[in-house]
Amino acid sequence: MKFQGLEVTGGTARFVFYGTDGRKFVEPAMVCKECSGEGEYLGEEPVVDYEHGGYLKEVKVTCQTCEGYGWVVEDEEA
Repeated sequence: MKFQGLEVTGGTARFVFYGTDGRKFVEPAMVCKECSGEGEYLGEEPVVDYEHGGYLKEVKVTCQTCEGYGWVVEDEEA
């Protein structure tokens, strides 16, 4: 199965896949709760500073839950 992409229409989205025989499969998607649909969030990265003890620098991190898409497959149990 090959991932084709994400189709977003209005407030709904779906992931599109194609099978080896050319058939199209779709999975409904919902906004990722971890990053609020942004695909990334602010994280902290340690910076070594031997003189002042170091500090934490704010960096943008790709969301691991949605892999940067901002959408995840809808949970059928929810």
